Amino acid sequence: MAVSIVQGALFVLTALEFYILTALILKRGWLAFLISLFVSTNLILLSYSKPIMTEGLSLWLLTTLVLCAVYFAKTLQVRVLWLLSICMLLLCFTRPEWSYFPILLYAYLFLLVIPRKDRRRLLPPILVSVIAIYALLGKVQFGRIVLDSLNSHSVSRLRAAKGLSRAAARSFAALRMTGLDLSVAADLSSSFEPCLRKLYCC
Repeated sequence: MAVSIVQGALFVLTALEFYILTALILKRGWLAFLISLFVSTNLILLSYSKPIMTEGLSLWLLTTLVLCAVYFAKTLQVRVLWLLSICMLLLCFTRPEWSYFPILLYAYLFLLVIPRKDRRRLLPPILVSVIAIYALLGKVQFGRIVLDSLNSHSVSRLRAAKGLSRAAARSFAALRMTGLDLSVAADLSSSFEPCLRKLYCC
């Protein structure tokens, strides 16, 4: 219930930001209202607000990102650039397929949007933003690789221990079929115990 309320609030914020974005681009309030009304009544977008999915959060982050990019293109303020970088980082964490988008967006802003007289002033924060985003993404990805390798190693050791236990059970069954004394089986069982202990403790 709480998740649905939060996702519904994010959808309302998305519709409001879409109205502001359209008003900034078209500079006509009534046309921006009609377009935002059409977006807010879209059934496909509304369906994202009920289940526990990342689409609602991704939609809000993407809309906020575009709004920050348009506002930065109009004002060329560094604080808007930092807000743009935060939205970009959160979007990449939410949907990994956006990981290649920061380089393309910052290259577009630097080469085609920012005037030449302001490029020297805005180049350092753009470089810092790109380096910080990909450093954090690389750190998270490296952590995932380490955890996956540890989990796979633990699973392989558990499978090996289970395989040894099954082999021991088959050996005991063969001893029972041959009619050997139980003392032989007990000795064989005690000889298997250190191996099993070693596998489970590693």
